[in-house]
Amino acid sequence: MTLMSILQLVTNEEAKKRVEDLCNAVDKQPKAVVVGNVMLDNLKVDESAVPEGDYDLILYNPPTNLSPDGVQAEIQQIVDMVKGGKMIWVEPNDDPMRELIQPYTTIKNLPRPVFLGLMKRCKRFISNSSCVFYEAPFLLEAEQIVQIGARNENRESKEADMTIEDASNKVYEEIQKLETTEDTGGGTDKVELDGTAQG
Repeated sequence: MTLMSILQLVTNEEAKKRVEDLCNAVDKQPKAVVVGNVMLDNLKVDESAVPEGDYDLILYNPPTNLSPDGVQAEIQQIVDMVKGGKMIWVEPNDDPMRELIQPYTTIKNLPRPVFLGLMKRCKRFISNSSCVFYEAPFLLEAEQIVQIGARNENRESKEADMTIEDASNKVYEEIQKLETTEDTGGGTDKVELDGTAQG
């Protein structure tokens, strides 16, 4: 998709460099623009499901780089960490081996604002989800965020500036600026906002 695109909108400088390196490797002219992460534009929080008292919020998705035994070991690490305390364990995503995690879950997937409300009020957020890099730092102190395993070990978001605001408007503005682009035949294609090219 990157090599077919005429504009690459990325979340951070590390992603921009990766796109530029890929394009340059095949002699494609990159047009990468850092806009931030649109997921952060709406951190609407709904605390209606927050229970009384302290609790740990757990979101553990199956790591595709682990064996079933490895997944069970990480699950046991979480169970040992909670040590009988109150927990809210959110249902995992649909990756293979989710059936190993489901017996521990206490709540189905939630609307995002409700999930963020639970995150905002939890004692600890224990997770291997990208949420530990995206939403959690805006709602919790660093010591409340507990990353499990290596599922996101190489995610550049750990080191990237995640404070870039208004990404959705930046995306719209960049597409608006992109009026024409030269095709391989030397002509121009009109780029419509739905992403299709009109000859």
